[in-house]
Amino acid sequence: MGSGRGSFERGSFTNAVRYYQQAVKLAPESLDAHLNLANSLLLAGRSESAVEECQRAIDLDPNDPAAYYVMGCAYLRQNQAEKAVQAFQQSQKIDPTVDALSFQLGLAQERAGHIPDAIQQFETLLQFQPDYPSAHYQLSRLYQRADRAADAAAELAKHQELLAKHPGAPLSPTDLERCNTPSRGSPFRSFNLMPGA
Repeated sequence: MGSGRGSFERGSFTNAVRYYQQAVKLAPESLDAHLNLANSLLLAGRSESAVEECQRAIDLDPNDPAAYYVMGCAYLRQNQAEKAVQAFQQSQKIDPTVDALSFQLGLAQERAGHIPDAIQQFETLLQFQPDYPSAHYQLSRLYQRADRAADAAAELAKHQELLAKHPGAPLSPTDLERCNTPSRGSPFRSFNLMPGA
């Protein structure tokens, strides 16, 4: 597990997969080993395998929100928006305090064509994380699609204001899949999340 974590934190996801596969063989009842393997598979670009590993984690604990979250991310990478929405909603039902989850669910709702639901996710997220530039940008796009031009312009202006205050690259999808965003609590529990998650 330690070697897997080290590889994961260095961004060497293929190596992390190998270490976590060994961990799962040694401790097949370890939920953490399955979750770490699923997350590493996802970030190594093996989304279908990540879904299968998430299902194994869910079989061990059907109330673990992290398994549904990683599963949702994997489905989103496979462009299976409806399945992603279902997985994220299940995760949110179990633990509604993870801001990265609201962001990802908003993206999934948009891809599924559920624009009002996507807007609601980003609006909720911004109630708790008002300085989240990517959320303002996504909300601006959604407001534009919903013919709310004034709201779209206001959100885009807020996005640009926040980027000017805090220069640097916005979060990438991989950052969000790692749960590497601020949260209102402990996201899921530490199953090899990046430091500070």
